[in-house]
Amino acid sequence: MTLDPAVSWILGLGFALLFGVAAGHKFADRVRFLAVLRNYELIPAGLVPLTAMVIVAAEAAAALLLVPPAVRGYGALAAVALLAAYAIAIAINLLRGRTRIDCGCLGFGRQDRITWTMVARNLVLVALALALLLPASPRGLVALDALTISAGLVAMTLLAAALTRLGTLPAGRKGAP
Repeated sequence: MTLDPAVSWILGLGFALLFGVAAGHKFADRVRFLAVLRNYELIPAGLVPLTAMVIVAAEAAAALLLVPPAVRGYGALAAVALLAAYAIAIAINLLRGRTRIDCGCLGFGRQDRITWTMVARNLVLVALALALLLPASPRGLVALDALTISAGLVAMTLLAAALTRLGTLPAGRKGAP
């Protein structure tokens, strides 16, 4: 099984954008990121600052590695590890009954609670990132692929925004007219 090179570019650039923006938000607002990380109550307090630096560095590294095809697989592995870790952190807190936590997903203070939808979203993203580990088909890119890749990036961005918004809706509003 192989992955079309245009699809590889769409996923690679889409995830690079996702992790680049995520790392930028965390780096720009380190104080709030530390508070969000502490609030998950999964890391000893003394290790929170170091963990925060590692997360930002890992997200930035993933973003950079996801762009060039020659190292995209390493970026995909980093993306899978990060997304799975985030899903696990959210799931642990949900199982503890702790839902009133700022997710920290692409910024702070926008989401005052975590949900199982966020866990599902991250698992879908894990599956998409795993697809980047498939070898690319031998088909070369053609000029029309630039349009395909651009449209694919727009579609991925809109889908990610919709999934993020869906995860923040109160239970009574989902599916309501």
